[in-house]
Amino acid sequence: MAGKVGILSGGAAFKPLSLNAQDAQLLEARKFNVQDICRWFNMPPSMVGDNGGTAYASNEQEMQKYVNECLSFWVDNIEQEIKSI
Repeated sequence: MAGKVGILSGGAAFKPLSLNAQDAQLLEARKFNVQDICRWFNMPPSMVGDNGGTAYASNEQEMQKYVNECLSFWVDNIEQEIKSI
């Protein structure tokens, strides 16, 4: 049946599976907003559920980069404050 023309009968109506231009633009804007927020907080998009084209195999490397470039700064500052008490 794949690749054949379907015939609708019994009052069935055709409903396309694609999005109209306005809905597609809204989804694209939401995707951009997620990526923009991740840039503000210096965190990978995979942490908020957006794959962003990242392969599953590189998530570990992405998390290691996040720890090295973002969290280590805060952890070092907290450790120094604790040591100074």
